[in-house]
Amino acid sequence: MAAERAPLLCVFAKAPLAGAVKTRLQKKCGAAVAAQIAAALAEETVRRARCHWPGQVCVYGHGAGHDSFLSQLARRHQAALRPQTGADLGERMADALRRGVAEHGAAAVLGADVPHISEEILRRAHDALQRGDNVIGPATDGGFYFAGIAGRVPPGLFRGLRWGHGEVFADTVHSCAALGLTFTVRLPALCDIDTWDNLTAAAAEVPALRRFAG
Repeated sequence: MAAERAPLLCVFAKAPLAGAVKTRLQKKCGAAVAAQIAAALAEETVRRARCHWPGQVCVYGHGAGHDSFLSQLARRHQAALRPQTGADLGERMADALRRGVAEHGAAAVLGADVPHISEEILRRAHDALQRGDNVIGPATDGGFYFAGIAGRVPPGLFRGLRWGHGEVFADTVHSCAALGLTFTVRLPALCDIDTWDNLTAAAAEVPALRRFAG
C-alpha cells in the first residue's frame, strides 16, 4: 500500500564525545580527532539528507535532549530533533521506525556516517517507500546503513541481533523475514566510515573530510 504522506527519514547520530565514538579511527588519529571526524560525518550526512530527501528529516540523537552539538546540528539544517529510546541500537531503531510509520505512513533510519550517500540513492529509497516497498541498504562491512518500512512495524524488529560483526545484514534480513517483513528494494552497498581506509576513500567525494584524510 502506498504511503499517503511523505516518508520520514530518521538520521541516527551519536554525540561526538572524545573516546566514545569512532574507536577504530582513534588508533590512527587519537580520540579528539576521531570525535571531530564523527561530528563532520554527521554534519555532512544530515546536510545531504536535508538537500535530497523529499520528505521530512529528523535527527535521532543519543542523548539528544542534552547534547549541544546534536541540538545545533538539527537547528542548522532545520530538522526535527528526537532522542533515541531503547536499551540497544535495535530497540532504538525499531522505536524510531514505529513512531515514524505511525505519523507518516512510512519511515526509514539512516546511519550518520555515510556522508557520501548520493541524491540518487536517497530519492530511490524515498520513492520506493512512497509506493509501499520496504527498503534496505547494505554496508560493505556486512552491516546496513539504511532500513525503511512502509507499513506496520512488527513487534521484535531488530531484537536479538549481534551488532558490530560481519553478518549483521544477513541476520537482519533473515530475522525480518521470520517476522513476515521482506525488503523488496535493496540499495547499492556503501561503506560506513569506520576505518582510516574508509575515510580516505570517502574524502575523494566529500570535501569536508579532506582536512582529516590529508
